[in-house]
Amino acid sequence: MKFNVVVIDGNPDTLDVVTNIFKIFLFDVEPICFSNPEDAFEFMEVSKPDLLILDIMLPDIGGFKFVEIIRGVESLHDLPIIFLSVKTDADTVAHALDVADDLVQKPFDNDVFTDAVKSLLKI
Repeated sequence: MKFNVVVIDGNPDTLDVVTNIFKIFLFDVEPICFSNPEDAFEFMEVSKPDLLILDIMLPDIGGFKFVEIIRGVESLHDLPIIFLSVKTDADTVAHALDVADDLVQKPFDNDVFTDAVKSLLKI
């Protein structure tokens, strides 16, 4: 069984790294990558992913606001979410863990990242 994971990050390099990690370490995960949160939202409205991974500092809207919107959509409100962030201050970490299921700090360690994904997908 393939798990569909939406990944949103404004940095194409991060999207490439995440895609490569999935190809090498988590081949039962199919990443669906977006640099634009609006495009990701449109996709998720018609095809609910198994997991959402997104940067806290998304272009235009910001990750916290995007998650607030997702949590307000009936079909997506219970979607597991992992934030990615270079921000490590206590307030950011606390807020992230209040609204999402996990936070992985950038640059991330492959093992920490894959463990977070496996935990939420239960694989």
